Amino acid sequence: MEVTERYGALDLARRPPRSPDRGRMRTARLARFAPPYRDLIAGLTSAAPQADDLTETFPALLFALVTGYGTPTRRERAFRLVLDGGSLKDAAAALGVPLWLRRLPPEAFAVRLPELPKDPAFAVRIANHVPDAVEGAREWLEEVVLAAELADESFALWTARQAHLVPASRRGLLFLLIAAWQWYGNHPGTTGHRLIDQAWSAKMGLRRARDEMNTWRRRAELACLIGEGIESSWLEAGHAGGYDFVPLMTLDDFLEESRVMHNCLDQYADRLATGMVRIFSIRRKGKPVADVEVGPMSREQRRPHVVQLKAARNRRVPAVVRAATEEWFDGQSLSRLPLRPGPVRSQTEEQARYEFWAPFLEALPAHQRSQITAQVLAGAGHGMSRNRSVPHRGASPPAYDHGRNGRT
Repeated sequence: MEVTERYGALDLARRPPRSPDRGRMRTARLARFAPPYRDLIAGLTSAAPQADDLTETFPALLFALVTGYGTPTRRERAFRLVLDGGSLKDAAAALGVPLWLRRLPPEAFAVRLPELPKDPAFAVRIANHVPDAVEGAREWLEEVVLAAELADESFALWTARQAHLVPASRRGLLFLLIAAWQWYGNHPGTTGHRLIDQAWSAKMGLRRARDEMNTWRRRAELACLIGEGIESSWLEAGHAGGYDFVPLMTLDDFLEESRVMHNCLDQYADRLATGMVRIFSIRRKGKPVADVEVGPMSREQRRPHVVQLKAARNRRVPAVVRAATEEWFDGQSLSRLPLRPGPVRSQTEEQARYEFWAPFLEALPAHQRSQITAQVLAGAGHGMSRNRSVPHRGASPPAYDHGRNGRT
């Protein structure tokens, strides 16, 4: 029998009537809990003043009692300790609720609590990072819980410590993406794992973690966009002036070109998503020496627009490479080409996005899976809106190494 069922029907006539002021104070205390649980909490706290006191002395324990935390036997034992005037420490231990949750306000509890780390050393360390303010307490707890469920105590403790550095309104998506990056780092065999340059470490500060996550996130966006590969290179591969012009068509093409050329082509989803550009590697004797981004032709001048032409590390190319590029254009059947490259794939990217995120989504706690799935499958999980503006002659596109962390 549930605690609320057993004790909610006590003979309340034995209790002295509340004064109007006490009634208003009680209503205000109950209003601090999430709406779906207020009736349950009201029913249980009406049974005894000791239970009513939990709204202020240990909201987490009260919330756990009414939401089915632990086994019925443990809930019964914990509630009996509360009624008998036992210590809150003993009641929490009987139910298995970590004592460090005591410092959190009622507003922090919006969903049923999962099993949380109970290691004494963890409890001592995380207690120093429990927020004092009501604002942001719910987000902080959700982020710590997600970190603990997806990873381990070290990541949960790191999250608890770093969360204070970001306003609550901006934390949710940031720490979700950091959690995803950290999770993929521990799961070889996934596409997300091979996109990681630097895996998460407990020694990282928030800025370093955010930078590494953003590099990974942009690569993930490219993986979801390209899927199994770009369907059409628009221009034909060719040879001119002693150089080979090779289209980048697959995710591996972009990753390897970026690694060799020290640029951000591995994060080029935004530009490719416009359907207005294609990227070619310019190679001499099989070795990349430059990259060219080609854009639409005008009706008046049916000739591809060179959006960017850069050597390694975003340096200027020699005149001979620029001349070879023009010679390569001359060898194309430009009159038969559409004016613009077109979408990278005829199919939408939803399937590729699902395949990329599926391993992570399946690892999520059940109560969070639906909301986070909707975010990532809609593209919002990457924390960015694509700028699908059309590159045009005279525009200044971002350089290949724009936004590259640690690369010059």
